Amino acid sequence: MPIFSLEFEDPLFCAAFHPEKNEFVLGLATGTVSAYSYTLDGQDPKVLWATKRHKSSCRSIGYTQDGEYVISAGSDNVIKKALSGSGKVRAKAKLDVSPSAIAINEAYLAVGDDEGTLTVFDLENLKQTHQLKSLHEDCITSVCALEFKNKYHFVVTGMTSLIHVDLRNGVVSTSEDQEDEMLCGCVPSEQKSVFGMSEGVITIWNNDHLLDQQSRVRLSKESVDAVLAGEGEDTVVAGTSDGIVFDINIISGKVIAKRTHSPLEEVSILDWDNDYHLVSGSMGLLKLWNKDEVDPENKEETAVKKKKKKGVRGKGKSAQPTKKPKALFEDL
Repeated sequence: MPIFSLEFEDPLFCAAFHPEKNEFVLGLATGTVSAYSYTLDGQDPKVLWATKRHKSSCRSIGYTQDGEYVISAGSDNVIKKALSGSGKVRAKAKLDVSPSAIAINEAYLAVGDDEGTLTVFDLENLKQTHQLKSLHEDCITSVCALEFKNKYHFVVTGMTSLIHVDLRNGVVSTSEDQEDEMLCGCVPSEQKSVFGMSEGVITIWNNDHLLDQQSRVRLSKESVDAVLAGEGEDTVVAGTSDGIVFDINIISGKVIAKRTHSPLEEVSILDWDNDYHLVSGSMGLLKLWNKDEVDPENKEETAVKKKKKKGVRGKGKSAQPTKKPKALFEDL
């Protein structure tokens, strides 16, 4: 059994877990953002604060690397930076188009939007510093920071291609057409990046050659909607729209474990908590898993040595608890 499972009435669009504490934040289709604390003894998480943060849905959410602030992006085209402990807003920014994906590194907040533009803000004050217009013809589906290079490098996916950008110089490279929609991405190591595809595969890329995939692993007949860098540099976690969570060794190309998140809902959210308990989420359900908890038929496959690594964990999406948290204050 998972450590806890939360069910939602209003669709969960995004969620993020604190890098140092047993806390997490949720972003809902209603525009509500709420923060929770939790224990590992099976009790229900407790609401720390909740507020109507956006006029319409909260589409992306994440903590800064030190966990001091929460960044949320709404379909009202507003970005807000708030104290994670109280939820009080400390900075705001406005976009011309609805945001679709975010990435946070040590210095910048990078925001992809529904029209394929990447807008970058100073993380300290949310002042715009860079903008690369029309990187893709349609919605940006993922933004990944290449922090092992430096704070200026990002990989941006949209439709059927991948674009590597350097904020100082613009586009570094554009990949070949993958003939399959790229939906999500993560960077598990300095050597490899991994992207989830609409036809149910993950594609594995060499970070020194982001022009075409190097290999691929089929997971499902359904789309791969979320990917997350694993505990070890050779592993990733992927969630599919048929409700399954896969652990994959990207060197051998083998699935090493599976978990059933839900037989009825897609896995659109994946994250780690501060002690590397896996988080999976969908529009109606959020789970925090016990370590090494997998489907029974996969227990023997999980005897794999794991090397923990530090850094920013992959982020996902969120929804609203069946018992709605009472708003503790009105948004600023």
